[in-house]
Amino acid sequence: MNNEAYIDTASRDGGAASASANEAALVARGRAAIYACLARGFAFPADELLLLLRHVEAAGGEGRNTCGRGVRRSPPTAECGDGLGAALQALAQAAIESDIQSLRRSYMRIFDPRRPPFPFEAEHRAEHFQQSARLLADLQGFYRAFGLRTDGERPDHIATELNFLHVLCLKQAAAFERGMTEQATVCEDARILFLKEHVLPWYASVCDLVRERAVEPHDRFYLELADTLDLAIRRENEAC
Repeated sequence: MNNEAYIDTASRDGGAASASANEAALVARGRAAIYACLARGFAFPADELLLLLRHVEAAGGEGRNTCGRGVRRSPPTAECGDGLGAALQALAQAAIESDIQSLRRSYMRIFDPRRPPFPFEAEHRAEHFQQSARLLADLQGFYRAFGLRTDGERPDHIATELNFLHVLCLKQAAAFERGMTEQATVCEDARILFLKEHVLPWYASVCDLVRERAVEPHDRFYLELADTLDLAIRRENEAC
């Protein structure tokens, strides 16, 4: 092969690899956006939640298949297929039809700090103190390994765990964009391991808790949130 032909072939191969990496980054950012919506939904309602979901609703209103424009640089991807895009749209619509004070009242009643069960992994899985301590230590190990600080929040709150998955997906996307495939694989492996060891065993209990307590008309957002979490994690499990 002459040098000119070699350079042309190498250029095409490099372009294909670059396109593949860009597509993988888009998928990771789409997944990150889904986790951002879920994490903020299960946290105590803040104005940021409504802003994020307004971006989701507006993007859907323009006919785009999106995973949430509230997360910067999260473009349309196939991550919202199989009903998940519709679930996110329903979640966003429920938030927009409510207001921050109503969401906070619903949150405090559904996740009443005086009324177990609580949205903490250890509360649902640990049978004794030692088991709870090991579970919390394992969570903190995951978080420290990827530079996540919980800032006083319980590491086993469902919102904290979902936010960690959000962070992992963003890190994976950034690694793909920089051509750091090894680091991207580390993030992917960590996401799958975290899902299997910490989210899959108990997320359904959180969904059941919400569905049991969200009985008022203005609780619709939390019913949609439970349905979206259920669909998202089941689909993640199938993909793993």
